[in-house]
Amino acid sequence: MRRGFLDWLAVRGEAARPARMPVVFKLADTAQEGVLASAPVRMQAVGAGTPVVFETEKDVRVVPGQLEVVVGIDADNDAFFLPPPGLSDLKPLEALPTQWQLKSFAAAGAISFQLDPEAGLLPDTIIEAGNQQYQIVNVDKDLVTIDRPLVNAVGGGSVVTKVTTFSPFDGRSYNQQQHALYLGDSELLNVEAEATIEIIGASALREGFASGKPNLIDMRVADGFGG
Repeated sequence: MRRGFLDWLAVRGEAARPARMPVVFKLADTAQEGVLASAPVRMQAVGAGTPVVFETEKDVRVVPGQLEVVVGIDADNDAFFLPPPGLSDLKPLEALPTQWQLKSFAAAGAISFQLDPEAGLLPDTIIEAGNQQYQIVNVDKDLVTIDRPLVNAVGGGSVVTKVTTFSPFDGRSYNQQQHALYLGDSELLNVEAEATIEIIGASALREGFASGKPNLIDMRVADGFGG
């Protein structure tokens, strides 16, 4: 009767649409040459105890190699971005949480906070909190420490999400670019008394620099770059 009523109202159901899902092809470890997987390649998955057959839509060439790393570069803004860990990993995903709740308010500038649940909190994981992305550098049960201070305050109960996609130019990814000058010598810097080291041609570094090892060398600017 319900179907008849909908038919009387001229309400029609949507036409059937094929389901889509991503798949990964991998050559045997001993393969030396690439293989063309011509569409349609047929695959079978089991859903609710019933086998379902899928077919690929396009040809794909499978090569004996793996993507090592992907880097997003914005030369105009002097920035580069790295993807979250495991982006190009062919292993099946583990059944772990990808979202957590902040247990209490975290002020801007904080580098540690508690998340619930504890499961899935792993070092090197990229998370998004307060519309910015951060990398977890340390985990102690539900307490995580991130690689840089929070840009925005995050309220208690807010959802923190694991980053699983790579969108380097969306304004939320963290710019990995660093400008650093490292000086080293096996003997020259073994200085026990007060000393000044001048670097010729580095006068452009008079402003906007900081010493990464202030306890070893007191950085001072002379005619060049002193320390």
